[in-house]
Parts: sequence; structure tokens; C-alpha cells
Amino acid sequence: ELAALVSERLGKPLIGFILQPSIIPSKDLAWSPVMPIGGPAGRVLTSHRALHAMKVMTEHNPCTRWNIDTMRRAYGLRPVDTWRALREQNVPLLVPMKEGIFPRPSDWWDGIELTDFIVLRD
Repeated sequence: ELAALVSERLGKPLIGFILQPSIIPSKDLAWSPVMPIGGPAGRVLTSHRALHAMKVMTEHNPCTRWNIDTMRRAYGLRPVDTWRALREQNVPLLVPMKEGIFPRPSDWWDGIELTDFIVLRD
């Protein structure tokens, strides 16, 4: 969200490099963002709903002075739903994981590209 704030404030294009695709929201029930921890409690803690709640609390935490909404207001920008804005603007997001490693969620937008893995070589 900070990169989106800087991009909007400076009027520069944005591209996302997403190392963990579980952060990209999806309502596709077939998409499991992370391998669930065993047992019913584990499935609850690793669900889309739980990840979304953690994201909201860290980025919009009312108990901290500098959450994302406060930073946006400090730069003259209105609070926004960043993921909705990225989708509406079809912002390209690169995910360095091969196609077929996991089923692509049916509701991801066309700008989300799965690429090859990153391999560091000598």
C-alpha cells in the first residue's frame, strides 16, 4: 500500500512484484492462499478472512499514529481500498511462481502475471 501511495502522490506508474500471492485478495473458494495448519483452528487462522483481518489491523490500526490512512491524508490523498484500486486500474502484478504451481484464482484480473521462479546463480 505504501508503494501505491507514493505512485499516486508522484503521478508515476506502478507495478507490483508479489513474492507471496496469498496477499492478493480472492473470493474464489477453490483458492487456498496458504497451506492450512492442521485441525479446524488452523484452517480458520489461514483463511482469506483471517488474512484480510490481519491486513486491516496492521495497515489501518487505530492504535498507531502512522497507519496507511494517516499517511495518505498527510500527503493530501483520500483513503482508498488499495486492492480495489489496483484491480480497477489493471495494475500489473508479477508473481515469480510458475503457472500450474497453484490453481490461479478465477477472480484475479488480467494484469496478474505468473512468471518463472527466481533462481540466484553464481
